[in-house]
Amino acid sequence: MAHVWRDMSQCRLPSWLSPAPPNWGTTTRGKLSADNWKMVGTIHLPVTLIWIWRNKQGRKRELLDNFMDLVTAVRLSNMRVASAEQIDAYDHHIF
Repeated sequence: MAHVWRDMSQCRLPSWLSPAPPNWGTTTRGKLSADNWKMVGTIHLPVTLIWIWRNKQGRKRELLDNFMDLVTAVRLSNMRVASAEQIDAYDHHIF
């Protein structure tokens, strides 16, 4: 968590995105909103995991690849307009 929190503090987000609270994941913070989880899961965790596991092989690399497939599927499923290519891409990443 310390890695993610550090990366979050150094990350500049576009003005239209609301950042997740810097102390997410602690008992003092409490529950996160759906928007907070979306920010953590699609922006902050990918940035940190790619940085930490970029040169790993074996299990860590498989975990990173799997997580990035999940992030891609989530981003595709949240698009306002879907084309046949996007649907195929979603199917590929979710499976």
